[in-house]
Amino acid sequence: MRINQLEEYRKKLSKLTEEQNIKRDLYLKDFYDEKIQGPLTGFPSIDKPWLKWYSTESIDSKAPRMTAFEYLRECNKNFLNCIAIDFHGKITYREYIKRSYKAEKAFLKAGIKKGDYVTLCVPTLPETKFAFNALNEIGAVCNFIDPRMNKESIAEFINKTNSKLVVTLNDKGISEKVYSILGQTCAEKLIDIDGTALLNPIVRKLYYKKKKDRFICDKEKTITWFDFIKSGSSISNSKLKKINEQNRLSET
Repeated sequence: MRINQLEEYRKKLSKLTEEQNIKRDLYLKDFYDEKIQGPLTGFPSIDKPWLKWYSTESIDSKAPRMTAFEYLRECNKNFLNCIAIDFHGKITYREYIKRSYKAEKAFLKAGIKKGDYVTLCVPTLPETKFAFNALNEIGAVCNFIDPRMNKESIAEFINKTNSKLVVTLNDKGISEKVYSILGQTCAEKLIDIDGTALLNPIVRKLYYKKKKDRFICDKEKTITWFDFIKSGSSISNSKLKKINEQNRLSET
């Protein structure tokens, strides 16, 4: 398939309704099950070869019309006192949701709005989950980057998405690398996670005493995760609720 034909085909696919997309997926499922024969484009994003591993029932079902964070809250509304995270300290779903809302307030305070991109160059930490939930609720897009990538690639992916903020882990191998190319990107600020949020205060103090590769932030261009979260405290719960309701209305 030629490039111009491919672009036209993608445009047609983008106009399909949810019901039409389901019918198309069921057709592709039958193809991979060798029930029918038909041509493929050769592009996995269009041909969806993974559908062969899905049941007909799962393909035919409709996804909930809500954000991933809304779905998490809905599924765990009766389990708020159960453990959601066990990472150098346990946190319940109640606290997990509460911290995600605090992160949402902080991102809103930083000027992040629906449709904006935020780059997360950080391993999977509790704060990574809070950030994802917060940005998902706002309607912003998480641009995940592998922290092991080189400086040039990190700068390229930040600029490609026009990310306003970059979230990273405080470590000389990560924070310092990202900070060194921050001036070459469109990002306004670096949010620095130290990864000790769930540690016992005494353990945290010992950790800092022994840690030799901690990166010292430039406060003009970086902000610690703790200070970032504090910055959103001026946004009230009622204002947060109003913003989220407006975002949902704009989806309909």
